[in-house]
Amino acid sequence: KHLQTLLSFLVILTLTLHASENKNGYNTFLKRHVRNDTPTDLNKENWKKFINRISTWNRTIQSFFPFSEKDNVEAVCSSGGKMFERNLCISKKPFSFITVKIDSHCTIKTSSDLY
Repeated sequence: KHLQTLLSFLVILTLTLHASENKNGYNTFLKRHVRNDTPTDLNKENWKKFINRISTWNRTIQSFFPFSEKDNVEAVCSSGGKMFERNLCISKKPFSFITVKIDSHCTIKTSSDLY
């Protein structure tokens, strides 16, 4: 639950960058978390190949939205979301995402989450 809350906050905060003038932060978020080449299942071998390809073994916890959610993610700071606090936006509807956890032995654990 704590990780879900932290990730939800990260998503809200990062998506807020889109609404501000920080396009680089927003584009970095999309590049890292909303990719058209992510596996669409929870098969650990597929995820291992993917993490190898994008070289992110140093990030012990990673999250990815299905690419099919890209329009909904982008809409959070406009029609698909609402102001949460100051310039922070929150989605009007839940998103599904996959969390990849990498342990010290480069073993991947995946879970499908909904927030």
